[in-house]
Amino acid sequence: MLTFINGQNFKDVVEQTGHSLLYLPPYSPDFNPIELAWSWLKTKVRELAPRTDEQRRKDIRHAQSLLPPQNALAWFRKCGVH
Repeated sequence: MLTFINGQNFKDVVEQTGHSLLYLPPYSPDFNPIELAWSWLKTKVRELAPRTDEQRRKDIRHAQSLLPPQNALAWFRKCGVH
């Protein structure tokens, strides 16, 4: 039988271990590294200037392959995700 922890039980368990919960807004692009990734990707695709849907798909895949891993790490840091 599966049991699920409700919000209050989860909070209690976390606090019993000496930790606290950090509540964020329901959605905030400032705290979401994927928003920075999408911005970077869209800029790269615009630079490639695809003229057809097929070329756009190819350019998106190509741009994804150009993403430096250190950028992803920097985006997480910028958003406060360690």
